[in-house]
Amino acid sequence: MSTTNKVNSIAMPSPAPRAGTLTTAHVLGVTAFPGLATLLTVNDVPADEIYPLLGISGAIGVGVVLAASGGRRVLAAFATVLRAGQ
Repeated sequence: MSTTNKVNSIAMPSPAPRAGTLTTAHVLGVTAFPGLATLLTVNDVPADEIYPLLGISGAIGVGVVLAASGGRRVLAAFATVLRAGQ
């Protein structure tokens, strides 16, 4: 007499990305600022207007990340930067 184990297959949702993996949002955020600066430079926007614009939009991005993640990841990255500077 032979016995077989039947496995009922149930579609499970894909797991969330592991901590430390790059997602589309990470890559887009890193590439958006140089791309925006290049577009503004090509369209003859002076540098003294580009840098404040990028700084303000970066601050807004940090605020959104802080609000979405509770600030844990940003604070951890900030602590790493501070440790590297010592």
